Amino acid sequence: MFGELGSGAKISNLGLEAVNVNGTGESIGGLVGYKFRANITTSYCTGSVTGNSRVGGLVGCNGGSITACYSTSTVTGENEIGGLVGFNNNDVGRASSRGTIYYCYSAGSVSGISSIGGLVGSGGGIVTSCLWDVEVSGQAGSIGGFGLTTAEMMDPNMFGLN
Repeated sequence: MFGELGSGAKISNLGLEAVNVNGTGESIGGLVGYKFRANITTSYCTGSVTGNSRVGGLVGCNGGSITACYSTSTVTGENEIGGLVGFNNNDVGRASSRGTIYYCYSAGSVSGISSIGGLVGSGGGIVTSCLWDVEVSGQAGSIGGFGLTTAEMMDPNMFGLN
């Protein structure tokens, strides 16, 4: 949908279903390829996303904040591949461009060659209160977040909702 979002850009309450994103370079995402000091809230993406590096179900390369979002997209690539975000920026010298991810989840198949994560493939940044489905993703690890089984992801008691 968006190749790049710059400083101050905001996306809110946007859902994209059945996307078919097939990129040939880096920073490929179902919703945004590359974002720098931009914010995404309460948005989601479903479908499939394919690229070479820094490929994510929602965002390829994150240098801003992502809050209360999810992806169930199938994500495929080579390096730095994540169910939600391919690469989460960890530029500690410039806190305003550090990638932050809050209250998000991923529940789609994730595959690649190196730096692959169920939620985030590579980088660092801040990842708080986020989850991914280890069974659906096929990934036991991630840069940040907590991996749960499909049954645990569907259990409202896991989240204090009952």
